[in-house]
Formats: sequence, C-alpha cells, structure tokens
Amino acid sequence: MGSFQNASRIPQKYREALFQAFARLPHRVLVKFSDDGFDFPPNVRSFSWLPQQDILGHKSIRVFITHCGKHSAAEALYHGVPILGLPITFDQPRTCARMARRQEGIVLQWEELTVETIVNSIYEIIHNRKYRDRVIGVSRRLKAQKETGLNRAIWWIEYVIDNGKDYLRFSGAELSLSQYLLLDILGIIIVLTAVLGGIFIFLADHSFEKYLYIKPF
Repeated sequence: MGSFQNASRIPQKYREALFQAFARLPHRVLVKFSDDGFDFPPNVRSFSWLPQQDILGHKSIRVFITHCGKHSAAEALYHGVPILGLPITFDQPRTCARMARRQEGIVLQWEELTVETIVNSIYEIIHNRKYRDRVIGVSRRLKAQKETGLNRAIWWIEYVIDNGKDYLRFSGAELSLSQYLLLDILGIIIVLTAVLGGIFIFLADHSFEKYLYIKPF
C-alpha cells in the first residue's frame, strides 16, 4: 500500500477479506505488513519492507496488488506485471481508472471488497491473457531505449559540466511576484467587471423607472 500507507491500519473487515482471499489461492503471496502479531495464512509471507523493483522484475510474479501510487504503477508497467488496484487517496483513483481503461489490470473499491471479488479478480487477471499481453507490450516499449537511465543521467551531468546550465534555466523563474500571480490581468478583469456591472445596474434602474412612474392628476 505504498511507502506511507501502513497496511496494518487497514480496517479489520477489509484486512480479513484480503487474507481470507489469499488463503484460497494456490499461489504464494508476499505482503508488506508490519503487524507481527497477525495470524497469516500458510501461503502468505509478510515483511516490514520489500525490494519492490526486484520483486516485480522476477519472472514468477503474476499479479501486483497495489494502491496505484505513481511509482508503484510505473514500476509494475515497466516490468510487465498486471495490476489489481485498491486506490486510497490523492491521485490513486485517477491512476487506477486510467489503468483499468487501458486493460492493464482491474480496480476494486474498498467499500465493495469481499473475498469473492478479490479471488475472482485475481483469477481473471491471471487467466485472461489480455491483461498480461497489454502490460508486456507497455513494458517492451518502455525498455526499448538506446541507453539505461543511469547512462542518460551521467550524459546530462557531463553535458551541463561542459556547456553550462544558464540557458537551460526556465525563463518563468525570473518573473516578479505580480507577474507570477497575474495581478495585472486580475486587475483588468476586476475593473471591467465593475464597469460592466455598473452599466447594467444603471440601465436596469432607468429602464424600470418609466414603468414605475405614475403620472399625477
């Protein structure tokens, strides 16, 4: 559930649904879980920390159950692992929705979480090749680079050392506070709004006067 989401804080009914579902699987399950006193099923091994990249890169991994944080989703796609998403907050629901729309996995909502939905979703991801084929295609494109990320970072560092960095600086960084906040534009909008509002009120008052005026006898 990410680096700052403690899985031991998951409400008990959802926690029980997850581990009861894991117990039904004929697969081994690795979980990042810090509660040593919890009774795990025999096929589940828990750790307080896991090398996520190394695990996702292992050939035996079939499904990655995640909150769909940006880094976790990107790492799963890079390694070609389908996702079972359980979004919690922030950008995670949007990331999960995009992933589901692209058929890179399945999304479950916590309020609808049951043992059956978890097991069925995992089996659907494992046995329906469209999910695996989709993420493998994405992984292939991501890995189709002429150089590694480390080599690219070294190249850019050497490039800046040789050529300087001043011209790479974003010109917007030199804007004054009034320019950055667009105070001049806001001032024009406020003035125009006030003028148009005053004209409208003036015309409205004078147009109603002729209807409200009663000629004396």
